Amino acid sequence: MRLPSPSILLRLLAPVVLGLGAVVTSAMPCQSGVSDPLIKRLFSADHPRREEAREELGKLDDEARKKLVPALVEVLRHGEGDDRSTAAMALAKIGPPAKDAAAALIEASQAQDSFLRVNALNALVETGADTEQVVPALIRALKDQPCSYTAARLLGKLGPPAKDAVPALIEALRDDGIRGDAAEALGNIGPAAEAAIPELIWVLRRTGHREQAAEALVKIGPAAVQAVIKALGEMERDPKVKRGLLRVLGKLGPAAQEAIPALVRSLEDDSIHGSAIWALGRIGPAAIPVLVEALADEDYNRRYSVVTALGEMGAVTVPALIRALQDGNRNIRDGAVRALEDIGPAAKDAVPALIRSLKDEDAFVRLLTADALASIGPAARDAVPALRQVLAGNEPNVRDFARKALKAIGAEEYALPPGRAAAALAKIEPSAGKEDIPALVKDLQDENWHVRSSAANSLAKFGPAAVPVLILVLRDRHWRVRSTAARALAWMGPAASEAVPALGQALGDAHDQVRDGAVAALLKMGPAAKEVVPTLIRALDDASWTVRSTAAEALGSIGPEAGAAVPALMRALRYEPPADRQTGVACAGTSAEGQEQAEWSCSSDPDSNWESAVVVIRRTAAQALGNIGPQARPAVPVLTKSLQDAHPKVRRQAAAALGKIGSAARTAVPALTDALKDGDAGVRENANEALRKIRGLEE
Repeated sequence: MRLPSPSILLRLLAPVVLGLGAVVTSAMPCQSGVSDPLIKRLFSADHPRREEAREELGKLDDEARKKLVPALVEVLRHGEGDDRSTAAMALAKIGPPAKDAAAALIEASQAQDSFLRVNALNALVETGADTEQVVPALIRALKDQPCSYTAARLLGKLGPPAKDAVPALIEALRDDGIRGDAAEALGNIGPAAEAAIPELIWVLRRTGHREQAAEALVKIGPAAVQAVIKALGEMERDPKVKRGLLRVLGKLGPAAQEAIPALVRSLEDDSIHGSAIWALGRIGPAAIPVLVEALADEDYNRRYSVVTALGEMGAVTVPALIRALQDGNRNIRDGAVRALEDIGPAAKDAVPALIRSLKDEDAFVRLLTADALASIGPAARDAVPALRQVLAGNEPNVRDFARKALKAIGAEEYALPPGRAAAALAKIEPSAGKEDIPALVKDLQDENWHVRSSAANSLAKFGPAAVPVLILVLRDRHWRVRSTAARALAWMGPAASEAVPALGQALGDAHDQVRDGAVAALLKMGPAAKEVVPTLIRALDDASWTVRSTAAEALGSIGPEAGAAVPALMRALRYEPPADRQTGVACAGTSAEGQEQAEWSCSSDPDSNWESAVVVIRRTAAQALGNIGPQARPAVPVLTKSLQDAHPKVRRQAAAALGKIGSAARTAVPALTDALKDGDAGVRENANEALRKIRGLEE
């Protein structure tokens, strides 16, 4: 381990020799674990140990680091060899707590050792010394070849406070060795470096540091615009230089509005056309008219660059693009649609104009319009009718894009693809009315829901071949059409079992008549509906009592495989109307013979007759439990109690259900025996049959 020179060690350790501990505390602090070993390691001949010590130095708190400064300044001023540079690097590591070392660092920045000068300059900036002290030292260093690079870099790091260095940095631009760093420094100084604009343009015209010069001009700001415009007009021939100048104008953005005429002239130059368009796009709204006009260019690549520029500008261009959609030039309309597509959802105000463009005389513009509506997404929902009209057209490519748009808008269900409908219906036999298919496919696309509903109803006659189409119609936008599709599937019965999953989904429809139709269709499916048992169980709590009762019947039609529904059906068997509906209006007919008519002569609206709803829900629940059979054994107590229900039809079904459960219902025998005396003949008959089954099975 190499220690500082003997003279330095004597200065550092003299207080210890003299026993002046208090002085040691100030010269070589002992805080946060720091003591003599840290100082020794900072000056160790072992490089890794020195680095480790510097890292440790950086982890100390500010107060601890500040107490080390006097010792390091001492080494900086009186050390030998590399010790002084090491001290400078340590002070830089300490940072602002070493600000008081500025004077010593300035002295060191003029030492003969170039390595020390560089480290001293760096430490001056890192310690946050006053600008009045630092900047002059760095200006001097710009002429010091070993230090000039560091000086330029550090002036750039200081930024605007280094404005007094602008003349020196301008002069440094002529030095090949530090030209790029000087340009960066001037840029970081910002508007205060305005005087450097001519020299920076001079640099931009030369190879090697164009990017740094251009970036510096951008950072200096609007003051550079006139000079850049002038440079563009000085018959500059090098495309690279011109592109650099255009890049400056583009990056200056709206502040470069006065350059628009010069940029328009640049559009005539093939070598820089794209850069000029890019710059116009960055300038913003003031350049929109010029860009829209540029859409008329016959060259596709040029138009594409204009479209990109307009698209990147965003919603601010939409009004101009809407006007451009009406232009007589096909290329401008094409470009306007493409730009709106690039803008996406922010172009929602253009939807009405795009709807009109779906009828553009040019097929490709129509195709692009559909794509633009897809890009806008759900906000383009007003375009759904027009897109559906496109689907009925005879342009396959345009139809494909219209279908894509409907999907993006979230209206895919409105786009019943004619191809899929025709393909499904093509499976029917010639004798079954195949000649009607084209008309039906067209009608299913019609805007009038009456027409679509009639077509859906007609599909039923084609049997299973029409099921895939009816499944699609279940997603029609009008609830009446969806309801018709569900009832058409119900008419087909088990032959339409392919539709069971779709019908299950329809049970979540917002309209109760659609749910009515869906559950009625599931009832007709019988055991084939077993996969939607969980959905039917949820339907037992539907807001519509007709949906509830039909769901119970559907579960009963599934039979034993609906065993999971027993608990829910037990609740339905005990169903009571809400407290505020206890006094429902009586239905016409109260006798046993007229009860069937009484139940169904009432409205399906629960508000109109909750008493009737009670009868139907309880009766169908009891019937379903009976059809499930022995698996419904947990329901025996509830069914037994239902033998005392006030409504004969509920009592009839309860007795019948107990008989179907069989021997597992033997606890109901006493109640069934009493039911043999019921005033309703149907109850007496079912109770007798139930007793026979239960006892017969027991025997």
